[in-house]
Amino acid sequence: MARMKSAIEVVYNHSNVETRKLMELYYFKKPRTLNLTGVAQEINVSKSTAYDMRKDI
Repeated sequence: MARMKSAIEVVYNHSNVETRKLMELYYFKKPRTLNLTGVAQEINVSKSTAYDMRKDI
């Protein structure tokens, strides 16, 4: 579990602002109130860009 947390922190710390916001809204915010399309709208990127960002995480 500690290795997973460390890996997530490394990815988060090396991500750009938009990717961090996507991670916060899609993965960390509980309860999750937005799907990936909703997150894309919140961070002002296209749906396909949001899917690409998620894939790159």
